Amino acid sequence: MKHFELEHIIDNKELEKQLEQLVERYKTINGWDEKELLQFAVNAMPLTKVYLDFLEQKANEIEE
Repeated sequence: MKHFELEHIIDNKELEKQLEQLVERYKTINGWDEKELLQFAVNAMPLTKVYLDFLEQKANEIEE
């Protein structure tokens, strides 16, 4: 198993507001902050195959 630390950038005011609201809810549920909440989402919805397929497609486009 490999472990990576990534930075997640949210550049959308509506999504930022939604995240802030969810963080407030999860703070009362189990004390999670933004990082813990997003880490939970990444682990619960593994999209690694989607990311790697995207990167492969982009590499093919660049190499053409």
